[in-house]
Amino acid sequence: MKKIKENVKKFLLHFKSGFERFPITIILAFLHFITGIYIAEVRSFQSDEFVEVNLLLFGSIFITAMFEMLYEKYFYKQNRWLVRGIYSVITFAVSIIFFVEYLRTNDYYNVYYFTLIPIAIVLFLLIPILKKKENKEKYLQSVFSNFVITGIFAAVLWVGIEIILTTVNYLFFNSGDSLFFRLTMYSFWFIAEIFGASLFLSLLKKPDDDLENYKFPSIFNLLIKFVIIPLIVIYTGVLYIYMAKAVISMQLPKGLISHLVLWYTAFSVAVMILITPFTQKDKFFENFKKYFPYFSIPLIFASLFAVFQRTYQYGITENRYYVLISIFWLLFCMILYIGKMNITGIFISLITCLVISVYTPLSAKNVSNFSQSQRLKRMLVKYGALKDGKISKITQKLTNKQGNEVYTAIDYISARQGSSVKNLGLKNSAGKIYQTSHDLEKDLGIKDSWREYYSYGIEDDDDRESYDERKVITYNLKTNENNSAILETNGYDNVIHYRKDWGEASTQTNESDKYKVVILNKIITISTKNGTELAKFNYEDIIKQVSAKLKTLKLQNIGSQDEEYKVPQKDFEYIGTAGNINYKISLQSIYEEIKDGKMTDMNYEFDFMFSEKK
Repeated sequence: MKKIKENVKKFLLHFKSGFERFPITIILAFLHFITGIYIAEVRSFQSDEFVEVNLLLFGSIFITAMFEMLYEKYFYKQNRWLVRGIYSVITFAVSIIFFVEYLRTNDYYNVYYFTLIPIAIVLFLLIPILKKKENKEKYLQSVFSNFVITGIFAAVLWVGIEIILTTVNYLFFNSGDSLFFRLTMYSFWFIAEIFGASLFLSLLKKPDDDLENYKFPSIFNLLIKFVIIPLIVIYTGVLYIYMAKAVISMQLPKGLISHLVLWYTAFSVAVMILITPFTQKDKFFENFKKYFPYFSIPLIFASLFAVFQRTYQYGITENRYYVLISIFWLLFCMILYIGKMNITGIFISLITCLVISVYTPLSAKNVSNFSQSQRLKRMLVKYGALKDGKISKITQKLTNKQGNEVYTAIDYISARQGSSVKNLGLKNSAGKIYQTSHDLEKDLGIKDSWREYYSYGIEDDDDRESYDERKVITYNLKTNENNSAILETNGYDNVIHYRKDWGEASTQTNESDKYKVVILNKIITISTKNGTELAKFNYEDIIKQVSAKLKTLKLQNIGSQDEEYKVPQKDFEYIGTAGNINYKISLQSIYEEIKDGKMTDMNYEFDFMFSEKK
């Protein structure tokens, strides 16, 4: 019992030391926790100024932790509470500025404020190792291990509390009321913010601590050596195989390659930081750190090529900007490793990228707005809708794809300017500058089909290659207004309905008193109840024949997206024989997906009817 008390006391001392070392940070974490409960219980998660205050408190947790680390590194001889008072005022002033900005814009997720969080985190890691001659990576190892240990403690504690709450509810209340769910949620918040933050901060090494004898937990060492690095090597091989395939097939790399390379390379940079202290004693770690940058650089250039390809076609967006600057940063990191330069260069360059991308004239917002504005103006000139700075209606016949590119450019610009297009400087016929996107779209004659072109597909603009050269041709059965088609079954004793959706080829089995019909892998098999096969044929080949015939007919395109046609019933039927049966396939719809001029997928719906030959 005495030993348990000692362990509990020792455990509580961690929280005491964490609070004593980072009191402002812990207090802000507690306030964030309390306001979160208030918003949930009283405000019912309403989107109002209380949410903004809660978000500002969240950001302030990281900012004050960074300031406290700055104090320990450079101002420890000064009056501690004076320094804390100064940085608290600075943090409060920054929060007030962004709160006023929220009241003006109603933007809860202001990028200018929330970029301060990753900057504060990076500085939190960087400050203790600045001017440190040795053991920089060991310090970062200790931070990582403390973070993992804190996460394990927090997870175990939360699971235990959840089990207790669930048991109490089951044994004593047996209620489906949301109270216990809310208690579980609040306990998670408390453990993550108060418990987790206090424990993690209490375990942190101080900037002047001697780390010469620090030992990275062996379990992490084994995990990195025998699991993580082998997976990185295999993943690298997969990417190289893909690149070889792209070169051999003369296909441009997919836009997604940039994201795949981005996250894997960033993760690898973190791994190389953690293994650096072992490279002098472990040949495996030394070789990985030495050779991996050389293998990663060609992949980085491939991802750059993919992004540049999208940028050339569609201009710069904020997403592409962030991907580009991240890739350039990772390239810089790999060059640093090849040149065996100081670890601090990685952190300083990351902060520089964050500052440039948000707070300078070359920010993602400014560059993307300029790029899309120029792209829009080039398109309008090309389509004869912009002359001498004045707008006229687009009279050229545009495809839905071309029209959508005009519309999305306008929509992108206006969405980032509060629905305003004033900065474009475009004028109407009377010489007045357009203020709203609605007026500009109206005078240009933007069609609904242009707006809707990508509404059914992937919305991530870096994956638009999936739809750039892809279209859907739709054939639907033509019926009288407000009436369904009358199925003609004369001459056939059996009718089966079948439908195939995108990418699916579902198995269907139908049995009657006399027959068994199996539809599997594009094949219809008809047999008797005793197993005698009567007929077997490929029904999708027949549907393709019908589709080919439809393309020779003069059908009217009624579609707002791609091509859509109404087909008379007689042209949507196929009558044939197979084995010992006569049959008819009566189609209700055909959908063909076309990419690069070739059909890549097809779905359809039809009634299949048959009778035995007499």
